Amino acid sequence: MAQLNFFAVTSDIELVLDFIFEQTDCRVFEAYSRPAHRLREFSSLAELQTSGVLEVNHGRYFLRMIPRGVGTEPKVRTFKLKKTGQKRSEINAPAMFQIVQGGPAKPRSQAIVTSTFSHWNEAGARQRSLYPNWLLARTDWKYMRRVSGRIHRHIKNKLAVAKVGFQPVLPGAFEQLGDTLYLADGPNKLSKDSPELEIL
Repeated sequence: MAQLNFFAVTSDIELVLDFIFEQTDCRVFEAYSRPAHRLREFSSLAELQTSGVLEVNHGRYFLRMIPRGVGTEPKVRTFKLKKTGQKRSEINAPAMFQIVQGGPAKPRSQAIVTSTFSHWNEAGARQRSLYPNWLLARTDWKYMRRVSGRIHRHIKNKLAVAKVGFQPVLPGAFEQLGDTLYLADGPNKLSKDSPELEIL
């Protein structure tokens, strides 16, 4: 699996999503539908911002994206919640990006934990995917890597203002560091003056 961890708050995730909407051919979906609702696809950042998706995911973004150029269609799986009996849907595809916003570790926590941008590579998908080999063979993995590389470079080279090791720190997260918020890097609590934090 290819994965990039980075420190971000909601405004930073929206900078990444704006690039994905405007500069890639990705279709953007909520990872899971609201209970008793159909799973939604979003056509712009503005539509996403007014969708209420943050409220569904406890104030964080949890999205899945499928580049149109990979040549395979996403599949939607519907399941029933045990507690309420309501139906909910999840979207999946062999070639699919996922963004999970870290945000504060707990509702009243002062820690900003890492967000992730991740996806399967071809080897990982063949080992772990539930999709048949003929579908995996149809997937344009070279195109997948190309789009992934563009998003990685945008986060690391265009948006990052600092880094902790190999983990970029995006501007909104950096600006909020101070007396009330810190970056949680394992057991370490990092502020703007921490030696582990390299300003770019």
